[in-house]
Amino acid sequence: PAGNNVTIDFPSQGISITFANVLTAGVTIVTRTAAGPPTTGFQVADCNPSPYFTISTTSTFTTASIKVTYDPSCFVPPPSVNQQKQALMLLRFDGLAPDPEDVTQSNNPGQNTLTSIPLSSFSDFVVGIVSSSKILVTSRGESGLPSMLVE
Repeated sequence: PAGNNVTIDFPSQGISITFANVLTAGVTIVTRTAAGPPTTGFQVADCNPSPYFTISTTSTFTTASIKVTYDPSCFVPPPSVNQQKQALMLLRFDGLAPDPEDVTQSNNPGQNTLTSIPLSSFSDFVVGIVSSSKILVTSRGESGLPSMLVE
């Protein structure tokens, strides 16, 4: 529906989407896929449901945040709570850059959830953990300027 702070839950997918402002109502679809683009430098969870998912919508909206539930035991070896907090990420593939973009705003290891920054569009996503030396350019600095994560 059109309006402010519209949340759509996909419980079987472990995903909820909160739209800041829906201008035109439409249909939103979350599709889990068995595999996705390569994730060099990241370990992807090996679980059911798959950690790869695509979100699409026919709605017109300003921004939306995605909340994803993950299972830390799906990583081998399972990350400690501290590793989950520091290295577990929600990654987005925009189709333009060769590496995924970290769109994680918050990580709650107590609830096993990741929440994205406000996004103005959807695409392909995956839950991953840094597994090797990696320089990842992100766009989530508080100043709004690009920031870098160097592992």
